[in-house]
Amino acid sequence: MLVLINAAFLGAWLEMKRQQVEANQLPYDVFVVTHLNDGLKPALIKSMLKDLQVVKGVQLCVWVGDNTTNAIWDAKIRLSKWLDELQDYKIVIQCDYAFIEKYGYYDYPFWKLNNTETLSQTWYNNWYGNLSELLAKHENVILMVGFNEPYNHFKTKEMAQTIMKREYLTWKNMSTIPFSTEFLMPYTFWANYWGFPENASIEEDCVLFWRNYSDYIGVNLWAYREPPSKHYIPLDRANYCFEAYERAENVIEICEKYSEQLKKPIHINEFPVWDTKTAQLIRDRVMKPPNIAQVYQLWYWSGQEEVHYDGWTYGLFNVDAKAHEISEREPSYSVFKEVFNPKSDSPIEEKSTALAVLILETVFAVLGIIRLDKSLPRKQNTNKE
Repeated sequence: MLVLINAAFLGAWLEMKRQQVEANQLPYDVFVVTHLNDGLKPALIKSMLKDLQVVKGVQLCVWVGDNTTNAIWDAKIRLSKWLDELQDYKIVIQCDYAFIEKYGYYDYPFWKLNNTETLSQTWYNNWYGNLSELLAKHENVILMVGFNEPYNHFKTKEMAQTIMKREYLTWKNMSTIPFSTEFLMPYTFWANYWGFPENASIEEDCVLFWRNYSDYIGVNLWAYREPPSKHYIPLDRANYCFEAYERAENVIEICEKYSEQLKKPIHINEFPVWDTKTAQLIRDRVMKPPNIAQVYQLWYWSGQEEVHYDGWTYGLFNVDAKAHEISEREPSYSVFKEVFNPKSDSPIEEKSTALAVLILETVFAVLGIIRLDKSLPRKQNTNKE
């Protein structure tokens, strides 16, 4: 009897575990962006990723301090450490060229370069040569991303386009890892908002490079005109979210159009999660492989508003700059949990828990009967031989 009970319990337990595995096999891959910072221990980054539960991929933003060989080696060493720490995740790489401020000029709200020789062909040969050598040792690296929003960081379109061509052609000669561009979207919305680039055209400024210098339809999707902290009045916030949803939907339609036309997947390098409907739209339309869409961003320093306007709102978590204590950042954290946590989409985990309770109750009930049966007085055998 006990053998049968144990077999039934094992079968039911295996079914429960199968359901739990299915719950974790989401139809989309969740990626988040994180900036590497030597001041934070890897355990702290891992604890935030673990809290989010469903993250499968991480974009590592690599800080490169200067256009010198020493800076290249420094960046390579730091990146190697983080790659070793995050072997369980799919990895996307992008470079932050911090020396733009050293060699460029400020044109609100961006630092810009007025030449292309700061990022010369010789420099790219050196940097990409070292970088590709390192990444070839890590099979979980699946994508390399080019210059961040290039049209916002060069004096002219032509300079930005020179760098985009230089990056792609150099990388493809050195690595088999796919390469993606990154254009700020909605493209004409932001061009009109900032006043540059002039004569903005998706067909001429973006499609040409998606076609010839990118393996993805690569964009940044910033559908919100500003962070949500100013929009706390219910009606105002509703309009703010509705406008963001419409902009996001328009960008996705553009990306889907050229993805189909050029036979290339979509890569959204950055999108904030500031309202549920817009995040769900991106999840359902873009986040299924081979497409990649990355939530911006895992963490941001708290109390750093003087460095970045409303900077704290950009992180799912805030990290205290002195104590390195972590706090959840709203609305990003709650929106992320609601949209990407499997509990919000499927009652499987709840059903599995109920099933486990039922199994245990049944087993204990049956075992109780057996114990009761054993406690009853036995009829003595009075037959004489």
